Amino acid sequence: RAAWRRALSHVPQLGVIVQVVGIHHLVQKYVGDVTLIMGPSMMPTINRSGDILIYETRSVRRDELKPGNIVILKSPKDPDQILCKRIIATEGETVEVESAYSTWGSTKVFVPKGHVWIQ
Repeated sequence: RAAWRRALSHVPQLGVIVQVVGIHHLVQKYVGDVTLIMGPSMMPTINRSGDILIYETRSVRRDELKPGNIVILKSPKDPDQILCKRIIATEGETVEVESAYSTWGSTKVFVPKGHVWIQ
C-alpha cells in the first residue's frame, strides 16, 4: 500500500510534464522553434562556428516561400540530419546548374510544382 501511495503521489507532476510536452509539440509544429546551426555552407549569414536560430513554421503552410529565404529542413538522404539552406528558385522557375562532372558545362533544371530549389 505504501508503494502505491508513493507512486500515486507523483501523478500530478506527471500531468504537468505531459502538458508541457504537448504544448512544446504544438508550438514547434504551428509556430516555430530554436535550433543551433553549425557549418560553413551559409557563411557569411550564419557563422561557421554556429549560430542559434529562431525560426517560424507558418510560411510553409501559407506558401510564402521565396528565393533568398533561409529554410531549415530534414535531409532527404538522412532524415535524422537537419539542413540549413537558402531557396534559390520556386516552382515554375528554371535554375542553371554547373556540373563538375559534365563536359557540357551547365544544365538547366525546371523546378516542378510544389517544390523549391535549395543550395
